[in-house]
Amino acid sequence: MSKKKMKLAVCCSVLAVVLAAGVCSAERISDPDQIKYWEYTYFQSMITYVSPLHDYIVTTDRKILLVDAEHEGGTLATSIRDVHGNDSALGNLRAGSWVYVWGGVLADHSIGARDIVLLPGKLTDLEWDQYPVLKERKKFISGHAFY
Repeated sequence: MSKKKMKLAVCCSVLAVVLAAGVCSAERISDPDQIKYWEYTYFQSMITYVSPLHDYIVTTDRKILLVDAEHEGGTLATSIRDVHGNDSALGNLRAGSWVYVWGGVLADHSIGARDIVLLPGKLTDLEWDQYPVLKERKKFISGHAFY
């Protein structure tokens, strides 16, 4: 096989793997019915991947989908903040950063994020209590709690 054909075969194989994995698909949650009956959960984890479209991130624990849905004349969207409660930009979600995620478990076991808080690193229980923004969300809610 010539070098040109080999390169083409490798490129086609890589493209097939990327498309099969859904890496290029937009996965941001935009349907409010997807989040109507979430079972809420929270955890801290390190980001290992940020999608090019910033519609989801992958942490060492789970895939996290961002929310941007219209509902009853309002918008339901993932809140991204720093540990002091200040709004933070979507671009601040980077591989290697630690985050606290509060959101709902989806059918495929990924998480739809209601809140993402950027952390200075992995926090111990003692460090956790230093940040009121984390304590206010450190609870588990189940049942019908529309966003």
